Amino acid sequence: DMASAFIGKLMPVYVALQSTKPTTAAATQYIRWGAVRDREFGPELDEVDATTDTSNGVFRESLSTFATHDVSLSGVTSTKAADTLDEVEDYFYDKMRAAEQVEVWVKIFRPSSDATNVYRSYEFPANTKTFKITGTYDDVSTWSSDLSGTGAVTVADGTANTPQNVTPP
Repeated sequence: DMASAFIGKLMPVYVALQSTKPTTAAATQYIRWGAVRDREFGPELDEVDATTDTSNGVFRESLSTFATHDVSLSGVTSTKAADTLDEVEDYFYDKMRAAEQVEVWVKIFRPSSDATNVYRSYEFPANTKTFKITGTYDDVSTWSSDLSGTGAVTVADGTANTPQNVTPP
């Protein structure tokens, strides 16, 4: 049923340019990371090989060890202030100059499959690993950024968890 599908534009990304978790009272610490075209995120578990000479058959045995929540974002390089690209880029360079971790808090929304809740949100701390701008001669200038989750992900349903009390599009 295509009526239940949704487009990526309905998945806004917010970021708090700080290492401490934004509080409910300070929800305005989140800004919309604008001009995003592509977003990919999700958990990943590292595994170690636990296969021994007494393992059953020819299949490897694995143990999960560490988890992360990686995020890859890309979009159009925009000069609109509302897209906050300069703010995100300045934060990245300021932290690098100070030889500090480029820690942020990320909050991503997507439409929910729950009939009573409009959106599902994912909130977690992350280290920003890259922030790149590409300027192809005969195409629109783009940017990309990769982040690696550094803590637990809070998954919540509803609209009350929207940053700045703004309902996502």
